Amino acid sequence: MAEKNGGPAFPGFDPNSEAPKPTEGMSLRDYFAGQALVGICANSYTPWAPDAADIADSDLAKAAYDLADAMLAASQSDEVSDAGR
Repeated sequence: MAEKNGGPAFPGFDPNSEAPKPTEGMSLRDYFAGQALVGICANSYTPWAPDAADIADSDLAKAAYDLADAMLAASQSDEVSDAGR
């Protein structure tokens, strides 16, 4: 993988510049972590604790990034078939 963060999630162009210049926006890793955090917070039970309300915010954030890193690793794995992508 060229970039550990997965590269840009939503690349685009800055509409406010005189000449269009590329912008990267958030990384794919940040996007995956945000989506994982939504799932963790939306469920009262997680593998990390029986009640998400009992988990420190910093631990929730770390868990979300751990899941994001696992998703990035899985997307680069030879074990993942093209049909599974």
